[in-house]
Amino acid sequence: MFGFTKEIKVLRDDFIQSHTELDIPFENVNFYTCIDFNQNTCIKLGTDENEIYGAIRMSDYNFRGVDYKMVERVCTIEKHRGKGIMKLLYSHCIENGFNLLSDSTHTTFGSKDFWIKAKRYFPEKNMYMVNLESEYKRLYDSQEEYKIWGKEQDYDFDLLEKEDKLALLDSLYDGKQLSEPQWNYFKTNIENLSDKNNIRLTIE
Repeated sequence: MFGFTKEIKVLRDDFIQSHTELDIPFENVNFYTCIDFNQNTCIKLGTDENEIYGAIRMSDYNFRGVDYKMVERVCTIEKHRGKGIMKLLYSHCIENGFNLLSDSTHTTFGSKDFWIKAKRYFPEKNMYMVNLESEYKRLYDSQEEYKIWGKEQDYDFDLLEKEDKLALLDSLYDGKQLSEPQWNYFKTNIENLSDKNNIRLTIE
């Protein structure tokens, strides 16, 4: 996150304040948009003094003839977490007419907490699960969760026996390296855990 926010700060002079009809519950805070040197769309929520509350970076992606903005990085500054920053950033993207696509780090560590709430956040939108390899596309609500959520590839973990995997998950949870929802999901779906980097979700 630190590296990403540093990149956003460096782009300070390239950002232009963007119009919004959204209610921003912070004084003197606005949305700012720019195109970076890699032609990615960057949006930050912050102040004229370059204080950043949160930011999102998206690249262009076309899937089956539909243009998407693939969310490559998104963050909320630590002191502002729990204030709805991520929802505001995604809402502004939708306000700008973007179809959104999740990125390849599509795991319970990366994005599950937000995406399971997205249906409630944006009831007027459709959500789909897509497989970039097979071009399979189905409504998000029609898919079992183990077909969507997984973990990053880890050969050491994958080669363990089931009992040893469960013991390791307990150890990670006790050490506060897994949240309770992640711990419960992994244990419940221990037989189906796999890398899901070819699976993406869309809001369109």
